Amino acid sequence: MNIFIFLGIVVFVACFGGLLYLNSSGEGGKLIFVNPPYNYIVGDTLSFFNSFLFVFIFSAAFFGVAAPIALGIEGLKYASLLSAGLMPVYDILFAIPQVLAAYSASMLGKGAIEDYQGKGSVFAHRKDAVKWFAVGVVFLVILILARSYL
Repeated sequence: MNIFIFLGIVVFVACFGGLLYLNSSGEGGKLIFVNPPYNYIVGDTLSFFNSFLFVFIFSAAFFGVAAPIALGIEGLKYASLLSAGLMPVYDILFAIPQVLAAYSASMLGKGAIEDYQGKGSVFAHRKDAVKWFAVGVVFLVILILARSYL
């Protein structure tokens, strides 16, 4: 596993847990609310795809190094919505396809860096990156279809 994906998961959990703790122990009912840098509406199908593509594009734009930042933003978003009571608990499962998207982007970034250094080719990692991206999309579609029954 890429170190940036592992770090991204740690940052996601830290941001999620930290903001959830701060909002649960807030005095006077004042909540810290973090809006993601894209349009997100709870329960909207296009918003789930928007979140998935945000993590992939943001991570891929910086060769996979920005995966912890993207997953941290998602952790803050989920904690804000959950602590405000605007999101059902099972919507946290939508973070799994986002981790797969970040992993796919980091594989593409790894190939691009190796290609730049002359040690390999971006095409060597393309199959795995597309595979993990497709697994993330399939998992995302399954979660969207299952969400209507929960």
